[in-house]
Amino acid sequence: MLSAPISRFPFLIDEPLNYLRGVEGLHHINSIADLFDYYKDFVEKAIEEVFTGEKKLASNISRTDEIVLTYSLMILASILNNPSFSTKVAVYLAKRYSPGLLRLNNRELITIANLVGIGLKEANAPHVVFIEEKAVRGKIEPVKKYYSLVLEFYDYLKLSKRLGGEAKYKLTNQVLIDGKVYLALDDKAFISRLIEEKFYEYILNKIDSLMATLSLESLLEKESVLEIIGTIKKIEPKKIERSATTITGPIKYNAFPPCMARIYESLKNGENLSHHQRFAIVAFLGNIGVDKEEIIDMFRGLPDFKEKITRYQVEHILGEKGGGKKYLPYSCEKMKTIGLCVANCNVKNPLQYYIINARKKK
Repeated sequence: MLSAPISRFPFLIDEPLNYLRGVEGLHHINSIADLFDYYKDFVEKAIEEVFTGEKKLASNISRTDEIVLTYSLMILASILNNPSFSTKVAVYLAKRYSPGLLRLNNRELITIANLVGIGLKEANAPHVVFIEEKAVRGKIEPVKKYYSLVLEFYDYLKLSKRLGGEAKYKLTNQVLIDGKVYLALDDKAFISRLIEEKFYEYILNKIDSLMATLSLESLLEKESVLEIIGTIKKIEPKKIERSATTITGPIKYNAFPPCMARIYESLKNGENLSHHQRFAIVAFLGNIGVDKEEIIDMFRGLPDFKEKITRYQVEHILGEKGGGKKYLPYSCEKMKTIGLCVANCNVKNPLQYYIINARKKK
């Protein structure tokens, strides 16, 4: 049985399939593949919501359906290994469930924050701020605001990083005492927005981990799953047409830009890579002419390697799946945004760096 606060945030459930098997009417669900067969139309409507922002699902779907919705989208994102789709799914789910934070009491709010990795806690003693005076039953009384929750300032900085454009989230506008940011419970919408940012990060990380924790290879043999993936590809707008970007000639690894050299070394050393790292290196290698089979072989040393999934993802990025369209590597600006840029190379795309330097190398 799930505790009440956790059940409102389905992405926190560690074993959703076990939970669903216990739901009346779903006893026949024996695998993730069965889930996609049973809920195919429902999942396709959810995908439309992810891309368009338009309501396609009923507003009062059951808690069971919410769990199916959440894990179906995360599993599809894990299979596709498409950063654009993964980001959309994470944003969609974070925004879908963050309003539930407003209905939590103090203790529940702290519990959920802690579960996603936020060190929110009750202050030893509330910090009281005098706001104004107002008349109450003929008497002038002070209005006070009680800041009873605390967060380490570096945690606050990380959570508010993407919200910096709004003045109310700037650190200079917070109550900061002894390295801690004090938050007021009556500012629950403010606190919920901060937690929503962590939801986004938490969901992205969970998408990454699903590949290792679940056996997803068999899904690529299911007609219902392939049809759903086909739906995603029809409406996914950020495909880049195959063009003459593929570079011919021998591969010159000493001409790699620093960002790709670092990811490539991690790949060779068998280190686990994030979604963004995997996409970046596959798109880069494919565009400089590395053979598909060679790229797939490079991933064999990773701890979560599954050949069928890896092959599907590589072929998807290289344009051999999904209508003959091919992805370019991330731009340098995007690489900086996602924390993969490691040097200022004065180029706009890692491919540009490689082309310039490959000509100089012998």
